[in-house]
Amino acid sequence: MIETKFRAWDKSKKKMFSSDLIARIRFNKGLPYAVTLWSGHAIFHDNMVLQQYIGKKDKNGKEICAGDILEDHYWNGMWFTKNIEVKIPDIYIWLNGHRIMKGSYYKIIGNKFENPELRIDK
Repeated sequence: MIETKFRAWDKSKKKMFSSDLIARIRFNKGLPYAVTLWSGHAIFHDNMVLQQYIGKKDKNGKEICAGDILEDHYWNGMWFTKNIEVKIPDIYIWLNGHRIMKGSYYKIIGNKFENPELRIDK
């Protein structure tokens, strides 16, 4: 079973808060309303983006979350490297049209909030 975890991006502070810093996530009508950190700081819906852990780890053992940018190496007659963004459109985990079967082939190189220069859809 996949452990449900979230991290939160604070848009106003431009800072990521990992799941171990989150004390509570409050919902209103099924939508995230606020994240409260163990420090007491609250991030409200208009300043927050929640990113869910997908239940996979990269080749270095880091938890992969929606919004992460991964480095992928693949063979097509010769070795290629490309960056791909993790998206969760529905129950399946997809990377640029390919379903993730095993996270250990990929390496997290950043995320679309802290490293916008890595984004694919610039």
